[in-house]
Amino acid sequence: MDIQSIISRSLKFVNQRRYALLVLFFFIVFLLFKAFSGASKQPHRSFPMITMAKVEKKAVPLIIQSPGVVESQQIVNIRTRVNGLLKKVHFEDGQIVNKGDLLYTIDDDILQSQLKQLKAKLSGDQAKAEQAQIELERNTPLVKKGVITKSRFDELSANAKNLLAITQADQADIDSVNLQIGYTQIVSPLAGRISFNKVQTGNFIQISDVAPMATVLQINPIDITFSVSETYLEDLKNKDLSKIKVNLSSSEGTPIGNKGTLRAIENTVNSLTGTIELKAEFSNDNKALWSGQYVNVTLEIVSEGDSLVVPLPALQTGQNGSYLFVLKPSSQTVSIRPIKTGIVTNSLAVIKEGLKEGEFVVTSGQLRLSGGVRVAVQQKTEG
Repeated sequence: MDIQSIISRSLKFVNQRRYALLVLFFFIVFLLFKAFSGASKQPHRSFPMITMAKVEKKAVPLIIQSPGVVESQQIVNIRTRVNGLLKKVHFEDGQIVNKGDLLYTIDDDILQSQLKQLKAKLSGDQAKAEQAQIELERNTPLVKKGVITKSRFDELSANAKNLLAITQADQADIDSVNLQIGYTQIVSPLAGRISFNKVQTGNFIQISDVAPMATVLQINPIDITFSVSETYLEDLKNKDLSKIKVNLSSSEGTPIGNKGTLRAIENTVNSLTGTIELKAEFSNDNKALWSGQYVNVTLEIVSEGDSLVVPLPALQTGQNGSYLFVLKPSSQTVSIRPIKTGIVTNSLAVIKEGLKEGEFVVTSGQLRLSGGVRVAVQQKTEG
């Protein structure tokens, strides 16, 4: 190998090495560029993202829903107060009746006959009593003069008093028969809807009959009874019941427009079910409500004055009860705040203790939070 060949191969090796070093240099520059450009796009530290809401005061309605049953305020069983043959029925099955409407007529022929006899007896006894009184008055001055003895005068006086008592007894018997004759006309004791007739014309009916002849139910106004959880007792017992809104809907959910008010709260909680019974009164001019009908009842209790409220998503529950994450805007950090809740609706929670108006609470992103953690606020939501 000559010197020229050696020099040529040496130059070729140097050029190849220079080219490799140049490629390596550009590759390193490329890696460094990617590394620095990627780092510049990321923050030096990532804080949990949250949304927050301001604690506000609002009047919050408590909505309570419960199934209920329509009940008549008055139910009267129609029974006879005198024995006799049923002469006539004056109503149609299921019709509307007014107070005082004639329902049944019982045959009074026997009573009318007794009445005539008693009146005749009264007339005879009155005549005897009048004669005895005249004789007593005639002998009163004679006893003073000694014409008749004192014992004879006492007999006349006792006879007059006895005959007067007999006439009074006769009049009492007449009044009793007249009363029984009045009972042969059975009238409705109240306005409402009457049931099917249970006795037929011509049957002999008696005071001792067990089954009623018919039943009259008052239909206007009418009651709705229903039960709610005992947890609502505090919200109910200190309220003016007349100001609590009560709405009805059918079992299928169709609204019933009758107006009503809450009338009474039962005096005892049912210890077996943990509920308390309520009663509401409704107008029923349109006769839409029927005794025994099932309906859905909705109570709306508006809180007296304004209450502190937060959005429902802010509410958290732990082993020690309910709590919230409260944001401190100056440091952008959160703290854990135990609270006591009141009314809870579909979107809001009333806070009885633990918060002040104007504070900020976390409404989302709580999973990554703990006390003292710094956060990044994504947006604010209305309270």
